[in-house]
Amino acid sequence: MSDVAVLGYFDDSPNSLGFTMAMNVAAKAGDNAIKGKIVVASMIVPVNGRLIYLYANADLKSEADRQWVEKAVKTWCDAVVAANPRVEGPPASTSIFDGVGRFAIIGAIVGALGGLFAMLFKKIKKS
Repeated sequence: MSDVAVLGYFDDSPNSLGFTMAMNVAAKAGDNAIKGKIVVASMIVPVNGRLIYLYANADLKSEADRQWVEKAVKTWCDAVVAANPRVEGPPASTSIFDGVGRFAIIGAIVGALGGLFAMLFKKIKKS
């Protein structure tokens, strides 16, 4: 690969980022060698807490090839998102009684009650 050029963005939304690149490619196997130009459309999309990287490529002969790879990636992205609907989580809460704070308060109350009972039993035993 050589002469990689970003051709632009075809999708830039809060839920995805799509861009297109063109590059020269060359391959050699034994005495056979080939050279060409390709266009690559890439899209990054979050799906259920993970970033998925989708791409399609084609030989670059005309602007229609660029449009084809961009459409192919958009279609693929739509299919992936439709098959994996976004899961709505619980609403965010900033209360001290949620999560670790709740367990700390419960632990403090249990510890205080345990200490109070221990003191009461010591006083009862001494009497």
